[in-house]
Amino acid sequence: MFSTPSSYSLNPLDGIHPAKLYAQAEHFVCPLWAQRPAQGWRLDVIKNHELAESHCVDAHPYFLFGRNPNVCDYVLEHRSISRVHFALVFHRNGSVYLVDLGSQLGTTITGRRCTPFHSCCVTPRDTIYIAESSRAYCLRAPGPSLKLPSPRRCKSEGLSAVLFHILVKHLESVNPYDRHKAPLTRTKQQAADTIHHCHRTLQQQGASPETLTKEFRAMAARVSDCQSYKAEGCLGKVRQGQLQLDMEAAAFALAVGEMTAPVDTPVGFHLFLRTC
Repeated sequence: MFSTPSSYSLNPLDGIHPAKLYAQAEHFVCPLWAQRPAQGWRLDVIKNHELAESHCVDAHPYFLFGRNPNVCDYVLEHRSISRVHFALVFHRNGSVYLVDLGSQLGTTITGRRCTPFHSCCVTPRDTIYIAESSRAYCLRAPGPSLKLPSPRRCKSEGLSAVLFHILVKHLESVNPYDRHKAPLTRTKQQAADTIHHCHRTLQQQGASPETLTKEFRAMAARVSDCQSYKAEGCLGKVRQGQLQLDMEAAAFALAVGEMTAPVDTPVGFHLFLRTC
């Protein structure tokens, strides 16, 4: 969107096109400690465990990401992403920081939710999730490409599974509203206690796969914050690549008739049951 500077400078604003500074000033001001990084930094976008695209992030000290094409350096199209969602900023000491710019549904770095308007350190080993998008964003330093993370293989080696799901959300969830769209008051610890109670209860009641399925469905209808509660937690046939990586790793490691332990993600706490 904006032109690239031709040289490095100790002043982070030197070489940045005035149009970029003017368009973005209302949303983000480049900190004095920022500096244009070495050539070769990029932000890879992973979809369905494959590299979908790669954004070069070495032309400026910082970059803005979001849905607004008139402001952002890189436009992200998922409807849950805010118009100006986050900034990626390079420190002169070599560190890299992500700043969530008050987005509606938040940003997480390897499971840690970013506090809005705070600088959160991000490394090439981290995975970034933005709002409710299933795409993973991975920062890459100059040098040889890293191998993409491989999902755990399903015990039956299948590419799809019929899954049932229970979700318990909390105040720190990416989208902190219950299944009736009301704001949540439940703390993360309270949500953890609830999901563990559900798990223990189902383990005690589910003496057979048939009984477990019956009790799981009834509990999903009672307590789940996922809209699948309307179908007693049924997600239907889910193919690999449709879930976020951390949820998929747990769900697709199940054999038929098995239930996961509680899974903690930025969305909330989950239980999955595989029936086929």
